[in-house]
Parts: sequence; structure tokens; C-alpha cells
Amino acid sequence: MKRCFKCQQELPIEQFYRHRRMADGRLGKCKECAKRDARQRELRLRDDPAWIESQRRRGREKYYRLYRPENPIHRRRDGWPDEVKAWARTKLHNAIRDGRIERPNSCESCGRMPPRGKKCGIEAHHEDYNKPLEVRWLCTPCHVLADAGRLAA
Repeated sequence: MKRCFKCQQELPIEQFYRHRRMADGRLGKCKECAKRDARQRELRLRDDPAWIESQRRRGREKYYRLYRPENPIHRRRDGWPDEVKAWARTKLHNAIRDGRIERPNSCESCGRMPPRGKKCGIEAHHEDYNKPLEVRWLCTPCHVLADAGRLAA
């Protein structure tokens, strides 16, 4: 049991939100008081044009930070952020699914065909992830060499 500092009720510990920095691991006010405070704050700030603009700015910044491939912040060893790679792969797979791009039967580099019975052994290699539909179709060994920079273009 824990006492809410807002409503002074003695409630079960499950009625308090978790909070790592509190000594007992729970927030000092109960869930109902926390919800009421959040609602009142929202109603108070809803009419403040400066707050509305700051929220819009925060939303735009978050969008550019997380979802725009041209403005990445998290970079991998190869210099491309995971978000850009995922975006490019999705665009390419959607184009294959919709029939706008067809996966070839052989590697563009060595001409090797995938082993018999294997559904696909030809992989798409992106030189530039900002151009998701411009790919080289390579077998797995050639793709490994291309990623390492040891395969001629």
C-alpha cells in the first residue's frame, strides 16, 4: 500500500505508475491524479499559441529525425542509417511485389544462377539507399564482396 500525495488516499501499489528514479520504483501520485493533472495541463495549454507552435515544431523535428532518410542521425559503420536501409528495402520489395521490377535469374557480376530448388539466391545491392529502385542484382558471394567494396561496379 502507498499514500498518494495529491488525494491522500491509501491505495495498492499497482495504482501508481512505475518510476525508476523514485525510491520505491513508483510515482508519488496515483494514476487517477496523474491522469487528471495531465488533462488539466492539456486544457490549460490548448489555448496558448506559443505552446501549440512549440508542439508543432517538436513534431516536425521528431519526424525529420526519425523518418526522413535525407536527415539521418543514427549512422552505422557503413555510413547509412538503419532507417534509410529499411525504407529502401521496403520500396524495392513493394515494387517487386507490384510487378514494377522483376528479379533476374542470374548474378549481374559473375552470371551465376542460384542453386536448383532454391527460391531465390539473387540479392539486391544498393549503391545509394536514397535511390531505392536502382539496384544491382548479385549472388550472395558477389554481394558480400560489393558490401566490402571489393567488387568492381
